[in-house]
Amino acid sequence: MQIVINVPDDLPTERVQQMIKELEEKLQAEADLISTQAKPNRRVYAHLITVDNLDLPSRDKLYER
Repeated sequence: MQIVINVPDDLPTERVQQMIKELEEKLQAEADLISTQAKPNRRVYAHLITVDNLDLPSRDKLYER
């Protein structure tokens, strides 16, 4: 990730460093929330059922319904 901050030339170095520190703290707080809000893993079950005779209507008949 790249963050670009436009800073006026006449802004004191101390203020620039303070702004960067505040931004770092905010981003770290957001990053900490992401790990605590992670959803638990869900299990997905798939079943394969063999069908001998499958009679599907044509696409046109499906639209007629």
